[in-house]
Amino acid sequence: MFPTTEESQFNADAPILDVETIEAWQQDALLRYNLRTSYERWLSFCGITRINDNLVIVDYKINVWGGFNHNWLRITRILKSLAALGLMHEAKEFYGLLCQIRDKIEVSERTWEFWSSFDGHVG
Repeated sequence: MFPTTEESQFNADAPILDVETIEAWQQDALLRYNLRTSYERWLSFCGITRINDNLVIVDYKINVWGGFNHNWLRITRILKSLAALGLMHEAKEFYGLLCQIRDKIEVSERTWEFWSSFDGHVG
């Protein structure tokens, strides 16, 4: 659902973005709209909603925020995918929420390094 320029360590069938695909995606409003829709669905899954144009966790989902788990790996993929495919605003807003809750969810330095690297999405 959120392709990146890197191979998935867990899904051998996950698509890998190349420069041409990224450029095409950035120029296609429908593709960006669909990605944004997937992002909004992800936020809902995580218990996140928008209040006055700000992301807020309204339902603390233990399977997402209760400590390191596979969803934290997805967060890295989502941030990088959004940034690479033309939704940098969305990547930054999600990262901003992560910055706000970082201490509450006890993110390791290693995980934080991955999350913080989303803007280096293309070589």
